[in-house]
Amino acid sequence: CSINHRTKEIDKRLQRKNLELEESQYFLSLQEAAQSVLDGNETDTLSEEDRDEKSDKAGLTEDLKDLQQEKKILKAIKDTIPELKKKDNKIHTLIEDILPTMFRKSEKVIIFTRYIDTLTYIVENLNLQIENKSLRYKGFKIFNIHGKLASQKRLETYNNFLKENKAILVTTDCMAEGVDLQFSANQLINYELTWNPNRLEQRNGRIDRFGQPKKKVYIRTFIMDNTLEMDILNLLVNKANRIKEDYGFVPG
Repeated sequence: CSINHRTKEIDKRLQRKNLELEESQYFLSLQEAAQSVLDGNETDTLSEEDRDEKSDKAGLTEDLKDLQQEKKILKAIKDTIPELKKKDNKIHTLIEDILPTMFRKSEKVIIFTRYIDTLTYIVENLNLQIENKSLRYKGFKIFNIHGKLASQKRLETYNNFLKENKAILVTTDCMAEGVDLQFSANQLINYELTWNPNRLEQRNGRIDRFGQPKKKVYIRTFIMDNTLEMDILNLLVNKANRIKEDYGFVPG
């Protein structure tokens, strides 16, 4: 999951916590108003209903404290994200090492991501290289396709990518099935894994198929050590091995 995706999820949770806090504070104020009436009552013995109201107030107070603490933790996590982005070794390795190495074979590359947020993050960083006039990316154009684009817009974007000699297409799995990409590139990067080995095979099969004009295709699956991605990769390998045992072939 990308840093941008995590940031948006934290923002959503913070919004929910703010609403919950407002509701808790509102109900607590009602309880306090009711308690003030009880405190003014001259009767020494509280009824069962009055005791329940006092208990509810105590519970709301604890809930309010818990919500405030959770909000504080979420805020602290969010505040660390800008620094994490500076230390994002994965995007740095992609831009500084992997892509320039692949350009030596061909200057057309397709990058698959799982999330639109990751796609946006990669595109922003690649465009930054072009804006800063990086020699490695001189003359390159960056294209992106995802599931929220209309079908006509996807086709238009792909055709524009197809026409270019130096270009990178960043796409989600909306282009992993039913689309022939072999005429546009012979290099592909799986930047994020899926949970399904068949989906990975479908991605790779977009360029590794009949009609590919190049003699070789180059497919790289980008995994960082000691991350969730490594666990996902192990899961995919185990799934593929089970499929081989059951059906006699291995996806991808």
